[in-house]
Amino acid sequence: MVICEFNVPFSVDLTKESCWNKALDHPYGYYTIRCHFQIRERQAGDPALYGRKLAIFETCNGVQPETIHTIKTRLIATQVRESFCESLKQNESLQKFTSMLSSALSASNVGKVSSECKVEAQDKLVESFRDSFRFQTLVTKEEEREYKLTYKIDSSITTRLVTVAMYQRYVYDLYLTWVDYLNVRYIKGPLALRKKRIKRPIVDGCSHVNWIKFNLPLASASIWRPLPDSAVVIPEASYRNEVDAMEEFTVGAPEDYHKYFVARPDCPTLYQISNVAFPLKWVKRKTDYTEDELKAIEEGETDAISWFWRSNVM
Repeated sequence: MVICEFNVPFSVDLTKESCWNKALDHPYGYYTIRCHFQIRERQAGDPALYGRKLAIFETCNGVQPETIHTIKTRLIATQVRESFCESLKQNESLQKFTSMLSSALSASNVGKVSSECKVEAQDKLVESFRDSFRFQTLVTKEEEREYKLTYKIDSSITTRLVTVAMYQRYVYDLYLTWVDYLNVRYIKGPLALRKKRIKRPIVDGCSHVNWIKFNLPLASASIWRPLPDSAVVIPEASYRNEVDAMEEFTVGAPEDYHKYFVARPDCPTLYQISNVAFPLKWVKRKTDYTEDELKAIEEGETDAISWFWRSNVM
């Protein structure tokens, strides 16, 4: 089950010029390479294990009560999407991967990545990512959970009983699905008084050639989480905590190599975002945007692009 899709860098971050890379071969050039990821969640085949104690109670000898017991508890829950995002932004292998694509784009006269370079870059990423990816930051929040239990206790049982939460191992498969990129430069025409913004590749209607499809499994991260509405009542003497690292990820090689169909992400394009970060002319503009606001921005230039701007190779 797909639980989330996201991109690094974030779209709203790219509305700031400082979040774009400075081109080394042009004094007024900028570029960015944006990686798009998908996380798929599934339950592992492991049996559920005893987790934390929720409550302790005892009965009087000879009493056989039928009880409805409501337990409210607060748990620390790991936020999967946010934890992946924060850690991917710091991952060295991903940074090297985007650098390889950047070098290939700089060497190309048409602003495209060859299939040979794409294969080489993805092979190196897969090889190094498994060893380099770690959760640098775990984003958590406190959640309140309520358990309602109805049980009948045998009158012969006088030992102390405990209510225990049941934990299940969940696996989150991480895929690099798409990569998009854009170059932005300010150049001055032969008769112009001021520099004008140009973008490469040029967007032509609905045709976007700056997208590269990868659909590449990168890693599988597993974590033990409490099952919703699941708790058992057992003698305290029989209880032992079978889950040592609750809400902590264990990262390994991809467990699911199936390549699922993934449509191009529905997010603001880099052409739209670049119109905010690099205006055609200087304007006083907003500094904070939402993704929906970015999607409403036009992709092309605000006026007709002359033959000079189309023929001037960046």
